[in-house]
Amino acid sequence: MTVWFNGLNEQETFDLTKSLINSGDLLDLSLISGFKADKHPTGVVVFWVVLAIK
Repeated sequence: MTVWFNGLNEQETFDLTKSLINSGDLLDLSLISGFKADKHPTGVVVFWVVLAIK
């Protein structure tokens, strides 16, 4: 909720994104052509994160 009300600066956004990337399994999607996107909930409160990979 703090992020919702106060936002994140560039370094905080980078650190959070890096932590999310490194918290699970990584998939190599390079063999799939075109635009790829991932949408999933990140917690108890439904808070959706969309990661777009080009």
